Amino acid sequence: MKKLFENPDFVGLLWIAIALVAGVSKLVSNTYRNFDVFTSVFHNAVQGLCLYEFNPDTSLLHNHYGIVFSFIIAPFTLAPEWLGMVLWLVVSAGVLFWAVRSLPVESWKKVFVLWFCINELYTAVANIQYNVLVAAFIVLAYVLVERKRDFWATLFIALGTFTKIYGAGALVFFLFSKNKKRFIASFAFWCALLLVLPGVFYGFDYTIQCYRDWMTNLSLKSGQNMFSDYQNISLVGMVRKISGVASYPDLWVIVPALLLYLAPLVRFGQYQNRDFQLSTLASTLMFVVLFSNGSESSTYIIAFTGVATWYISSPTRLTAKWLNIALLVFVFVVSSLSPTDLFPTSLYRAYVLPYALKALPVAVVWFKLVGEMMVCDYGAVRNS
Repeated sequence: MKKLFENPDFVGLLWIAIALVAGVSKLVSNTYRNFDVFTSVFHNAVQGLCLYEFNPDTSLLHNHYGIVFSFIIAPFTLAPEWLGMVLWLVVSAGVLFWAVRSLPVESWKKVFVLWFCINELYTAVANIQYNVLVAAFIVLAYVLVERKRDFWATLFIALGTFTKIYGAGALVFFLFSKNKKRFIASFAFWCALLLVLPGVFYGFDYTIQCYRDWMTNLSLKSGQNMFSDYQNISLVGMVRKISGVASYPDLWVIVPALLLYLAPLVRFGQYQNRDFQLSTLASTLMFVVLFSNGSESSTYIIAFTGVATWYISSPTRLTAKWLNIALLVFVFVVSSLSPTDLFPTSLYRAYVLPYALKALPVAVVWFKLVGEMMVCDYGAVRNS
């Protein structure tokens, strides 16, 4: 039995089963309007309609994705709606599993990432989210750069960028590319293709207007999210909600954080060490969630993939074993279990929810990770 639970393929089957259970539960309760929002991106694009106008059929849910998302969701609109929704969840879980399974690490480390993220996976698929694929795109971008397949790596970066912005964080893997000219040329190719392709199918004037509308939509959403209990669940939001101050721009928090994120990357001598690369992947996965005012609870499948990747690549995993384990427990209890019945409801409603404290444990791990990346010799740790 122990060997079964240590088999990544078994955990992968469990991930697929979780996606199926979530899909069936949505069918039974007839609560999958989020999928209606997704499919409306394709249907509206085909009809030349605005992608971001309020639709009473989807209640209070709105589309916030770029027009390129219409190509991602298109295959799932061919099936009956209920089947398309279930397939979306299964494919999303399967692609992220494939991404984690492809990481250049030992089998037990892959298994750890899969088990650690399992509750956040359920949260994401139960809410019918795109975030599972976003996490997969970022991980796959790193995996493919590491395998010297920059052409395909940059496809995932471009897809993530042109649909939800978060994917742009994976551009950092350019630093680890063995052929930087190919990386740049490939990224330029995919960006050009994804810019032109919607115009070919939907019309260029319409496509240009969609991009303008998208930028406006994201700007409006940023203001609406400021003090929302169920949005802005990030370090940016935590600072905002605890302070109660609306007058300062988010950039006051984001710019220093970005400088801190970039600081370890001046250590060029560490680039050859795989654990340093994995730590950069972990930092990126956490950063895009912690410093976005659009982060929701279900966005944390991205951050949790980062936390788990930090643990398996940390140069202090053995020297600070109990501290790292304590941080994992802190993250799992507060960031993952707090919205569930396993966490005191009174504490969740009084503190965690209104002050975006779901972000706090992940932020603590991120700061520790940045510190490790700035001072630790990853090569010495690997060779010890």
